Amino acid sequence: MAQKISKFKLYLFLFGMLMTGSMTTIFVKLQGFAKFNKDGEKHKFNHAFVQAFIMFLGEFFCLLIYGVYRLFQRYKYGRVDKIPDLAEATRRGYRTQVNILIFIIPAFFDIFATSILFFGLMLIPASGYQMIRGSMVFVVAIISMIFLNKRYHRHQWTSLAFL
Repeated sequence: MAQKISKFKLYLFLFGMLMTGSMTTIFVKLQGFAKFNKDGEKHKFNHAFVQAFIMFLGEFFCLLIYGVYRLFQRYKYGRVDKIPDLAEATRRGYRTQVNILIFIIPAFFDIFATSILFFGLMLIPASGYQMIRGSMVFVVAIISMIFLNKRYHRHQWTSLAFL
């Protein structure tokens, strides 16, 4: 059975996500203020695709760490089907074997959207950028209601109102 997380760890993770998301915006904005010399002239660092690539490269390294963790679990338990979390997922009828190539198209659009957002960050204040990023939740909610016939509960509408 999956382990339950303590409230302290949950709030620690939530705080960490809030801080790293804010720091990403601040660091990208600060990179936009950076200047470098080229041919004796000062130029601004305005390379949103490079910034997005560096960010996704960091995320890819997290994926490598996860791969090492999975290898360690395989070594510890002997076989993949003996790993407790995977055995529980199989018992509940969940799919545990997924073709990772299905993530290529959404990953491409994510990189493209992040690059466009970084371009916008160079042109507007960071606070406006954060509000635009937050508005993506509304867009996804509306699109899921229109195309997926998704219905939201009262607590979900309340959270959208707070956003």
